[in-house]
Amino acid sequence: MKLCVILVVVCLTLSGFSNETDKAAAKIDSFINDALAKENLSANQPMTDEQFLRRAYLDVIGRIPTYREYQTFMKSRDRQKLIDKLFESDGYTSNHYNYWLDALRAHGHMKHVSGRNYLHFIKKSVHENKPYDKFVHELINANGQALKEGNGPIGYYMRDQRMPLDSLSNTMQLFLATSMVCAQCHDHPYKKWTQMDFYKLAAFNNGIYYPTQELSKEASKEVKEYAKSIGVDRDKANIKYQTHLYDGIYNSGVGKINLPSDYDYEDGKPNELIEAGVPFGDPVHINYESSNGAPTYNFTIGKAKKKSSLKDVNSRKALADWMTSPNNPMFTKTIVNRLWNRIMGYPIAGKMLDMKSSDMGAVPELTQYLIDYMKEIKYDQKKFMKTIVKTKLYQRTGTIEASGKNHLFTGPVSQRLKSEKIHDSLGSLKSFGVDKKLKPADVNLHTYIFNELSKRNVKERREFSMKYMKSNEKHLLPIFHKDHPQAAAVYDGKISLRASETKSPSREGTLLHTFGASSREVIDDTLRDATIPQALRLMNDFNTLKLYRLAFYKDVEKAADLASKITIIYQAVLVRTPSETELSLMTAHVESIGQQTGLDEVLWALVNSSEFKFNL
Repeated sequence: MKLCVILVVVCLTLSGFSNETDKAAAKIDSFINDALAKENLSANQPMTDEQFLRRAYLDVIGRIPTYREYQTFMKSRDRQKLIDKLFESDGYTSNHYNYWLDALRAHGHMKHVSGRNYLHFIKKSVHENKPYDKFVHELINANGQALKEGNGPIGYYMRDQRMPLDSLSNTMQLFLATSMVCAQCHDHPYKKWTQMDFYKLAAFNNGIYYPTQELSKEASKEVKEYAKSIGVDRDKANIKYQTHLYDGIYNSGVGKINLPSDYDYEDGKPNELIEAGVPFGDPVHINYESSNGAPTYNFTIGKAKKKSSLKDVNSRKALADWMTSPNNPMFTKTIVNRLWNRIMGYPIAGKMLDMKSSDMGAVPELTQYLIDYMKEIKYDQKKFMKTIVKTKLYQRTGTIEASGKNHLFTGPVSQRLKSEKIHDSLGSLKSFGVDKKLKPADVNLHTYIFNELSKRNVKERREFSMKYMKSNEKHLLPIFHKDHPQAAAVYDGKISLRASETKSPSREGTLLHTFGASSREVIDDTLRDATIPQALRLMNDFNTLKLYRLAFYKDVEKAADLASKITIIYQAVLVRTPSETELSLMTAHVESIGQQTGLDEVLWALVNSSEFKFNL
């Protein structure tokens, strides 16, 4: 009886979710249709089921469907069911995780400290579909030890440690699409931002302390005493991760900052101490007499002596509150613009990293509706993107080229695939279980190491390190597996077929790097332009692109005739049935050189085609 009640509740919940997104999708279509009618323009033709299948897989989970998935969908052709399935899959987590890694410039290894806990936080947030405003708030207001479980967000500041002004510039561009880079050094020559505006914002983050490679006073004393007892130099007694136990972000912000010594404007004096302030939106008031709930720690950081008498007033929390507020005129519009661009291939309201408050795109009413809708659904990224995918607009054939700042959408904009999607689409050809080796979002080897070392004194930490870690963390696996057997295959180094499980950022020489994967040095630094090395990479990969190496080989082998074999290759690689002309040409070619070599060449030609590398 209880089970039946639970099932009914689940069904009603899903039904309500579906109705909400369906209604919103219809509203979006109505805005677009009215705008097209006013301009005497026609929408693009509706996609075929094959076209929709390929685009939905690429946009939602970041790869083409496997041949098995192609067969399954083509039997039902149920688009709504497919959309629901894709957005609830592990592939969605993998794809959207890749997106935020690029936007946040996230590294697996940062200066002196691992970034794995940071990456883990991003992946887990995507997997849990954490509300976007909460996600950003946690990043801006992060505090504590870098490797401690739950402290992943501090990787956002560790990424730019000791470069607080550059970090602020990136923060304003990424989350508020506001470029204030010039104002870091002088009043902006073309925009309203002044150097005073910039430094008032910088005051919120002033006072951050990064105890990189420094021990707490207690631990430092402990190491020194242990070194003396075993007759070695203090540095030689130190062990891997000993210092990293205390790496992190400390001090919550003093809310004040000194202007630069060369400040040369009438609104301030060189070295003048100014208070924090915001350039737009609701004003922020900080009580400088109170700690305002600033976090405290149960240990003392060595060498963390304050350089001034300014005290923590939790000003970074005040910044996070202002930044993520629904009343902030740029916060919601920025994420709406980002996610629309992510699905439709082009921004709806303006430049991704430099948008004016007045920018509302070709259909201002639609942009405003999307802003209101994002607030209404409480910053649910998954629901927002799912709504777009459900529109008739999205399910139309692609527009080859967007028409500038105020582009009026007649369908999604076609674009070259990002490197991760090319990499993962090749994985779809190689295995029907391409997503089965995705690393569990709730398992993190580095926080496990932190937890183990935190329990031990210096001597025990050294013994632990020598026994298990040595020079490679893989030595930890035997004991790690006892607690997390489901992660064993991943951490053993059995490489998954998805880009999200590889090194972050990608290493030079890899396919990901060749096809323009982000260096993670600049926001959204992915390159989409075709290059000669890319062409050579796939053209010379003929030995790898052999039918017998791919998952659907047996289907080709069992096919009754040559035309059917070629058709299967087309359906697996390009996710469509070949035209009569294509089938005739390919059949003639295979017959002229022999079936085994000929079919391999058909496969090779399709993978090297522009159609395979584009989201059309």
